Amino acid sequence: RTVEAMTVSTGTIRSYLEETAIVKCSDIRTLYVESSGVIDKVQADVGDKVIKGQLLLCLDKSQLELQLKDAEAKIAYVKSQLKGTELSNYSCRIEIAENDVVKAKLALDTASRNLDKAIELYYDDRLSEEEYKALSNQYDAAGISFDDAAANLNEVKKGTPSYVIEGFEAQLEQAYVLRDQILLQIRNAELRAPMDGVVLEKNVEVRSTVPQGTQGFVIGDISRLELKADILVDDIYKVKLGNDVEITGKTLNGRVLKGKIVDIAPSAINTVSTLGLNQRRVPVKIELQGQHGDIKVGYNLDIKIITDVKNNIVKIEDNAVFENNEADCVFVMENGTAVLRKITKGIEGEGYIEIIEGLKPGEKVVASPDNSMENGIRVKENNVVH
Repeated sequence: RTVEAMTVSTGTIRSYLEETAIVKCSDIRTLYVESSGVIDKVQADVGDKVIKGQLLLCLDKSQLELQLKDAEAKIAYVKSQLKGTELSNYSCRIEIAENDVVKAKLALDTASRNLDKAIELYYDDRLSEEEYKALSNQYDAAGISFDDAAANLNEVKKGTPSYVIEGFEAQLEQAYVLRDQILLQIRNAELRAPMDGVVLEKNVEVRSTVPQGTQGFVIGDISRLELKADILVDDIYKVKLGNDVEITGKTLNGRVLKGKIVDIAPSAINTVSTLGLNQRRVPVKIELQGQHGDIKVGYNLDIKIITDVKNNIVKIEDNAVFENNEADCVFVMENGTAVLRKITKGIEGEGYIEIIEGLKPGEKVVASPDNSMENGIRVKENNVVH
C-alpha cells in the first residue's frame, strides 16, 4: 500500500489562542449632562478634536441667570441691613437718645422747681391740695421719663441687640447658600471636555430637552490605542500577563502588529456568540507595541495570543497523530511496515505537536492515516513531507 510519509524533526512550536479583538482608546470617558433643561448650544461633533476644558454643550441658563441676579440683590440688601445695625451706635440713634435725655432732664428740672414752689405755697395755704398733687404727679412723671430716656441711651450705646444682628447674619448665610446653589446649577448647565481627545460619540442635539444624567458625549485619546478581547472561560487559564500577541486583519494589508497582554479581568461576563449561543468569557486588554499605523477605534482585528513557546523539541505535523483505545498513537514506518506506536504529546500549535515520548528525530511516520490502516500492514512510501 502506498502512503505519504513525514520525517520526525526538531524545532520550535508556539502554542496560541486565536480570537477577534476590537480597537479601543486606552483612555476613554463617557460624559453625562449633570442638570436637566433645554440644550442651547452643542459645540462639538463626532470626529472633532477637543482640548481639556473646552465647552461641548450648554443648557439654556436664562432663568438661572435671573435667579442669580435676585440672589445677589438679596445679599446686598441683607448686608446693608447688617451694616446699618453696626453703625447705629455712631450715628443718629445715639444723638436722638442723647437729645431725649436732655429734654427729659429739662422737664424733670422744671417739674422739680414747680414742686418746690408748690410746697411753699401749699404750707402757706395759698395752694389747694388738688393743685399740689397735680404738680407732684408731674414731677413723678418727669422723673420716670428721665429714667426711661437714660436707660434707652445706655441700650443704644451698647449697640444693636445681639438677637437682631444674629437674625441678619442668618439671613445673609441663607442668601449665600442660595447663590452658591444657583452658581452650581449654572456650572452644571455646561459640559466641558475633561481631557484632550477626539469625540467618538455625540448623543445630544440643540433645542432638545434632556433629563439629568443624559449621556452627552464619549471622548477618547486616540493617540493611545489598545485592543480588547473576550476569551472563553475554558481557555483563559492558558493566558498570562505578558503573553505576546500577533495582530492581523484585512485593514492591515498583510502587516503583523505586535502586542502584549497587560490586563486580565478578575471575573467572566455573559456574551452571545454570532450563532446566538450564550457564552462565558473573560475580557483581556492588549497593549500595542511599536508603530500601529492608521488603525482606528472600533476596528475588529484577528489576534493570536502566544500562550507557550518551546524550542529544540521533537515535533511532527498534527495530521499524523490519532487516538486509539484512548491513547495518542502514530504509525511508524519500519522496514516497509506500518507499526502502531503510542506517543506522549506536549504542546500543540501552528500545525505541529510536541512529542515528549515515543518518537526520535529522523524516524518516518505515516501522514494522515485513514481508518482502514492496521498495525503491521505493508506500506510503500510515496513521498516525504518535511
